[in-house]
Amino acid sequence: MKPQLWHAKLEQLRKDKPGIGRRALAKQLSLSEDAIRRYLSYKDAKPLEKELPKLTDAALLESIKKPVSVFELVKKFRTDERNILDALAAIKQAGFQIEATLEDNLNKIVHLKTVATPTAEPFVAPWEGEQIIRFGVVSDTHLCSKYQQLTFLRYAYDRFEAEGISQVYHAGDITDGSGMRRGHEYEVFCHGADAQARYVKENYPFKTNIRTDFITGNHDLAFLVSAGHDVGKSIYNLREDLRYLGPELAKIQLTPNCQLELWHGRDGSAYAKSYALQKYVEAMSGGDKPNILFAGHRHKQLYTFYRNVHSFEAGCLQAQTPFMRGKKLAADVGFWMIELGVATDGTIQRVKSEFFPQYVSVKEDY
Repeated sequence: MKPQLWHAKLEQLRKDKPGIGRRALAKQLSLSEDAIRRYLSYKDAKPLEKELPKLTDAALLESIKKPVSVFELVKKFRTDERNILDALAAIKQAGFQIEATLEDNLNKIVHLKTVATPTAEPFVAPWEGEQIIRFGVVSDTHLCSKYQQLTFLRYAYDRFEAEGISQVYHAGDITDGSGMRRGHEYEVFCHGADAQARYVKENYPFKTNIRTDFITGNHDLAFLVSAGHDVGKSIYNLREDLRYLGPELAKIQLTPNCQLELWHGRDGSAYAKSYALQKYVEAMSGGDKPNILFAGHRHKQLYTFYRNVHSFEAGCLQAQTPFMRGKKLAADVGFWMIELGVATDGTIQRVKSEFFPQYVSVKEDY
């Protein structure tokens, strides 16, 4: 008997004789009891209800890894446009990099950005004609690393405060980040972007009259690359005295005729301490050079004047790690105090720099 025929007869028998068993059905239809069992198990199975995705931060972040419209998100989460836009705004405020087109809300295309884009326009520092400009510089604090030098970082800010310095610049890697290389997780005592941002909030030195402008470096940006989370924004949301200038590079207009650049490179150390800094300045276009440059990343300290640029390797506030020791790389632990003499038009006339070194690192300084 063709399946469609006995299927119909079986259903009629079940309707006419409620409660009829498999054996009786098999006998009346001249079929095996096993065939009846397979059919009934399929026919009487309850369809699984598909669980609707809940609108959580994690689910939304997963959904926008690739460009998607707000309309598609509304359909996916079975909610309204306002809830989607509010949820996107909340995770953006938390530090995640979300890019969107300029179209109307429903047709807006959004996606999670995992590439660092330095700020193009220079930040303008307040200048009222002072002929002496003083500031401090720190770099590569790598907070949350087991090799951080928190005691010396606090000492640096005590010195800045005692010297009447109200402005400090940080040349990147304020945190130690995550997943920088195999085994890096064993050098970090605080894991995740949120946890490291909170640690910075609670432990980075706070002085009432000092503001620190900082960029993020390759360690900080590990969170951006892996999850679209800019830890620099999270830190600024938690501490207003720590002003975030953007990833990797920032230009600060100290006076109309004096520009300071903070740069956190990606390259490694060279055979000579000055080589990387020299090649970077050498590659600059003539009309695009800063007057002063502070470079983070290489954990070295150096001052050189080349192509009319006062160039500094910014040093670090992290002791030599096992990775650095294995690569035969020294760590110049210390910080800078800078004094500029400028003319009435803001042109640099002189630069006075002082480096404060730390000779003996503190173990387990966390």
